[in-house]
Amino acid sequence: MKFKFSKTVQRLLVVGVVAVVVSACGGGGGGGGATTAADPTTLSGVVAVGRPYPAGAIITVTDANAPAQTATVTLAGSDGSYTLTLPAGFKAPFVLVASADDEETLVSVAATTASGTANITPLTNLIAAGLSPSGDPTKLASEVSAGSATVSTATVAAKVAEVQTLIRTVTTAVGGDAATANPLSGTFAANGKGMDRVLDSIKISIVPQNATTSQVQIAIKADDAATAAPVFLALGNNAPTNLGATALPAVTEAALPASGVGAEIPALLARLGACFNLPRATRTNGTAQNIGTTITSDTCKGLFWNNDPVTYKENSYTVGNQTSGSTSAFSGIFTNADTATLVFDQGTFQYKNLAGNSVFTARWTATFPCSNDITQTCSNTDIGIYTAKADANGKLFLFGNQSQFDLAVDGRVELRDFPHADFKKYSYLNAGYSLWVNSKHNFGKVVITTPNNKSITLKQIPGGGYSYMGIAKGNGSSTLCTNSAPTNCIASTAVLRMSAEYLDITTTSSSDSGNSTNHPRDVDGALVWSYNNGWVNWTDADIAAIPDQGTWTFAMYTNAADSTAAYTEKRRTLNRAPTLAEAKKIIWPTLSTALRTKLVSDTTSTGGFKLTTAAPIYVTSDMTSTGGDGWAIPTGAWSPYSVKVFGGYYNAMPATTKIGFDDESTVRSSMRKTAIYCSGSDGHCTGSNFKPYIDGNTNFSGFSQLQLNGRDKRRLLNTVSINFRKT
Repeated sequence: MKFKFSKTVQRLLVVGVVAVVVSACGGGGGGGGATTAADPTTLSGVVAVGRPYPAGAIITVTDANAPAQTATVTLAGSDGSYTLTLPAGFKAPFVLVASADDEETLVSVAATTASGTANITPLTNLIAAGLSPSGDPTKLASEVSAGSATVSTATVAAKVAEVQTLIRTVTTAVGGDAATANPLSGTFAANGKGMDRVLDSIKISIVPQNATTSQVQIAIKADDAATAAPVFLALGNNAPTNLGATALPAVTEAALPASGVGAEIPALLARLGACFNLPRATRTNGTAQNIGTTITSDTCKGLFWNNDPVTYKENSYTVGNQTSGSTSAFSGIFTNADTATLVFDQGTFQYKNLAGNSVFTARWTATFPCSNDITQTCSNTDIGIYTAKADANGKLFLFGNQSQFDLAVDGRVELRDFPHADFKKYSYLNAGYSLWVNSKHNFGKVVITTPNNKSITLKQIPGGGYSYMGIAKGNGSSTLCTNSAPTNCIASTAVLRMSAEYLDITTTSSSDSGNSTNHPRDVDGALVWSYNNGWVNWTDADIAAIPDQGTWTFAMYTNAADSTAAYTEKRRTLNRAPTLAEAKKIIWPTLSTALRTKLVSDTTSTGGFKLTTAAPIYVTSDMTSTGGDGWAIPTGAWSPYSVKVFGGYYNAMPATTKIGFDDESTVRSSMRKTAIYCSGSDGHCTGSNFKPYIDGNTNFSGFSQLQLNGRDKRRLLNTVSINFRKT
């Protein structure tokens, strides 16, 4: 087995990151001394990720026979523990796989037929990756059966020892039994303490890149240091073949997640569900204000710090419903009907912020009575991110990041779809980062410093109408970027695209002074492209070596000419941008055939969809309020959480002044159609209706792009952009 380390790995305002590429080895040897059980074998242990794996999860054990035999058990309790007895005749080694909806699939091993403990955690998943000739733990069972992976008492013990060395700084900081625990066969409880606290403290990402290579990244989820500069850890390409050759850097116990936080997060989620599932009349006093002070239920008030919903603020938003301006956090407390049922689960600690508060993710699932109207109520689910503060006893309360600014940075992948026949060949995939600064703050500029100390400037997009600030290119003058004038301008996008590739790899496109060859930049020059060398994509290896959790600094200036920032804040990613290899595995939502046909037909002459009447935009099969489904979700595809249009309105003759806009509708995961209402006071709306075009010649009102936005279980942004360009 050979582990190839990337040339440079950034340790970015986290205590440590080690990036490893798991590559193919010679294999052979099958199970390495495989034995067949004469008597039943009983395996038991804990399935945990810093919290217990959920009840209902399936554990599958595959033996080394060819063809393989399997046995399964369903987790029944809430503590993640399992026991499974394999019948006589099962051949060791055994590969164990734990799987559940919206959970990371985890793998573990048992080398012999002896009964014993086989935990299933991210650490055992790493051990399995080290045993796999592909570096992909999910392939280990088939590799054992095929004889290409050697899983024996000796090879397993060696990988366990390597992982123990790799994480020694963390287990030592946690102390107690965790300092010497065997992550595979040791006994522990999923209670946020001991070895479970170690699981809370380490983030392990294993992403297969191709049939023979997987990218592995291990980071300590420690304090987000306020003053630490990025530290680069240089590793050779021909590193030793064991995982423990480079240990994670030293860390103090105080920098790690608090003891027991892994148990406190599920407890907070249970309290959150108890509030939302109360009768609406008992949650609030029923006034029209719908803000924090109108919450009357002690159950609901007890969710928040000091039992006071008014203390909560996250990215400028306080507790209230969406009709109350800036008060749009936890709006369901005020609006959810008694017929709605909410469940909050899968809470996962992510990191501690600068104030020492816990940031975690959790899945929420809402169930509503079904209907067939434009709202298509039925069910909805998403992965949310929360900030909680602990009291002296460790009990968590919702607190928010206390920021007055709506800022964010997220890894993002996009399918840019050109449906017209004469432009379809230019459809492409791209990956990078979405940089969000809400335009409501009206800053003259915002300078963002990336984890590797590069600067990106955002400014207000010329013409208004956009909900976000755009990236300034070159000198960032007040001119809006276009494909014909793509430099020294402000882009109508806040997405930094790092790599891209045409879906049809035979597509050829013009080159830019020899710098670009068949790159989507040739057809979308107005967008913002980031390169490593000239106009060359960031390679998949470059992107895969970026730490999942990097800190980005936002310096906000009142005026564009100011040299001193009025405010400075930080935001941290949860996951890096995807590689193109990862993007190619995504299953995408699709427009319904009827809607796609109508959009292509109605945008043939102008490359845009004309808005001919003052009305919402109906994203349905025929673009009317009574139309059928507007999109479909193939098996395995993600569901949109919003549908957005990008367009423009020329408000005078001659058409020299354009108001650009982006308007969107939030949709539930069960929905397949929606209505987008107009918003903003810049002149493109008549109430909640879009203004129609003035005439069919010079002036135009309409949209040129339809976008479906969603998130996968890693909270990466996924976007399908249908663009009606023709030339």
